Amino acid sequence: MRTLDADIAEGTELIALEAILLGRKAMGETVAHGSLRDRWRIRRNGRLIHAEDLRLSGEIDCIMRPRSTLAGNLAFATLLYVGPRAETLMTKLHVLFGDQLAGASQWHGKLVIRMVAEDGFALRKTLVPAISLLRNGQPPPKVWTI
Repeated sequence: MRTLDADIAEGTELIALEAILLGRKAMGETVAHGSLRDRWRIRRNGRLIHAEDLRLSGEIDCIMRPRSTLAGNLAFATLLYVGPRAETLMTKLHVLFGDQLAGASQWHGKLVIRMVAEDGFALRKTLVPAISLLRNGQPPPKVWTI
């Protein structure tokens, strides 16, 4: 189980990303069976403002096939922005994503972006511009690059 706990001060910004690959398409890999748990708790000045739990368990290849989950795609990500620019960024993200498999929701100073892609490379092509947008045009941090 992976966990992310953050407590941010009023007026600050947070960008959090979790990208998950269920195999490498170019290598013919897929995850057939397994267990993954991911838990996020984000607080502002000690007050919980975002909670998220992901659990994949069992026959993951069967879970990811239906259109209601991953439609057979191997890669997905959650990108979270917390800060005063959430509403402004929402409009820009709609233009950026176009017809890609991505969705965004914005409320109470939070922006949650969910992306699905056929593989890690395709996911990266969507993630890098989105991260740069959230960072005022700056590229992703070096630790987030290959």
